[in-house]
Amino acid sequence: MPFIEFLSNGFPSDPWLRIGVASRIDLPNKAFSDLAVDPDNWVRTLAARNPSCPASILERLAGDDYDCARESVPKNPSCPASVLEQFAEDGDARFRESVAKNPSCPVSILERLAGDRNSNVRESVAENPSCPASVLERLAGDTCDFVRASVAANPSCPTDILQKLANSAGTNEELRENVAKNPHCPESLIPKFLRSASYLGCYSPEARGIAQNQTYFPRIHEQLASNKNIDMRSTIAENSLCSAHVLDLLSNDSLPVVRGCVAKNPSCPAPVLKRLASDSDSCVRESVAKNPSCPPNVLRRLVTDLDPGVRNAVVTNPLCPPDLLDKLWCDIREESKLLIAMDYPSPRDIVKLLLTDKSDSVRESAAGNLALPLEYVYRSPVPSSLSRSNTLADQLERLATLRDKGALTAEEFLSAKQKILSS
Repeated sequence: MPFIEFLSNGFPSDPWLRIGVASRIDLPNKAFSDLAVDPDNWVRTLAARNPSCPASILERLAGDDYDCARESVPKNPSCPASVLEQFAEDGDARFRESVAKNPSCPVSILERLAGDRNSNVRESVAENPSCPASVLERLAGDTCDFVRASVAANPSCPTDILQKLANSAGTNEELRENVAKNPHCPESLIPKFLRSASYLGCYSPEARGIAQNQTYFPRIHEQLASNKNIDMRSTIAENSLCSAHVLDLLSNDSLPVVRGCVAKNPSCPAPVLKRLASDSDSCVRESVAKNPSCPPNVLRRLVTDLDPGVRNAVVTNPLCPPDLLDKLWCDIREESKLLIAMDYPSPRDIVKLLLTDKSDSVRESAAGNLALPLEYVYRSPVPSSLSRSNTLADQLERLATLRDKGALTAEEFLSAKQKILSS
């Protein structure tokens, strides 16, 4: 284990390591009490952003002298309603904006902020996925174009409101594109959008929106893949719902920028990735190496690529075999070390080495990586096995709460739970 100096409260003396630790969701409640009074402003800020931070600590941080720490409190999905209420009345629009963006914000506060005098606050309400349909309908008639465009982009926006927005879009290109890419976009609008765009030969906001739409339109995807506009073909190539057939077609595009978009699509079939791994353009090969779905045998082939950017991309791939990391360790660039330090699936021994890296940001990211057991970066003052058992139960309960609040996806929840149970 690398040598790390610890303070009496169990945290590392290195402030960059403490910043990384402050972002970990597996910290016990006692740790947050110490983080809330840490002399480093960014340590307190990261604690205020941490969805595992207890309500009592968030209440304390709501009065912090450092603006960034204070502003992070109302953004936290675990922020109690009483604190959100307090910030919703703040004279500074930045804090009201943060409240409006909070996915746990009570409907009563969102309703009030929908009438805020500041258009940025209203826009944040319109963007909130928890915003009720009644509030979205009200904001759909807002005088500001960008507020209405945000309503159209909201994944919770009902079909009837999207229909009304499309009918009144006029020259608002952002609004038209957002309606088209919304997963609830009425299917009846799709043919109209495409006809108005003459989509086989040009670019239009509506066609671009359809290309980004995360609803499966196989026939339309195939037609847009033949569009003469580079941006259109690239957008289709990046769509994770694009079929294997269309991705195969686009992988033969004459332009490397389009082939590169295919190469980084996580839904790209293994045979296509294998072929693109031999592409003449190094940027395309680099995209293959970064693809989280890239087969290990293709990564092994790319590890001998003549381009150093491709080789470095291999080591940042979460599927990179540990022996390849060892082989390329001396060749790894600083920015690649940062990506390895940030990536949860990175091997524990590699992340451990990065705790003493010369780069501040690499050490910070390594300390926050959940692949590393908490005891490497925080020495809990609670020694007994009974207390450890209680802490484990608390951590699992906290994870479930964060998942239920939407602060963690199902995949993040399972990964964090596995890490806690195996540590």
